[in-house]
Amino acid sequence: SNSHNYLPAIAITALAVVGEAKRALALTEILFPSSFWNQTNLKIDFMNGPDTPNHQMLAAKIFALCADKQYSNALQIYHNLADHRFLDLSGFNAALNAAEYLCDYDAAFAILQARSKRISSIN
Repeated sequence: SNSHNYLPAIAITALAVVGEAKRALALTEILFPSSFWNQTNLKIDFMNGPDTPNHQMLAAKIFALCADKQYSNALQIYHNLADHRFLDLSGFNAALNAAEYLCDYDAAFAILQARSKRISSIN
């Protein structure tokens, strides 16, 4: 099993939850440099389906940025994505949190629409 590949994303999320957002972000930086997340048309490995360690890492990165109150950076990563189909639900929820905090209701509405498409593709 490759379940150990998910540990970095779990660790990042756990650090962010317990108030260690800076450490969480430092860990994301070790695994993927900022230049990776900041590229426009950001492509995560979509070929292997929605639940790869990289998808979990993407959600963890957005969540950790929100925990560090870097809401615009969190939302930027969402906007940079080449494809929202395989963002997991926790990633959508973190991006939605960022949009709501920034009072960017257009973005929040677009995220909600993309999230409901994603949910209907699961069922």
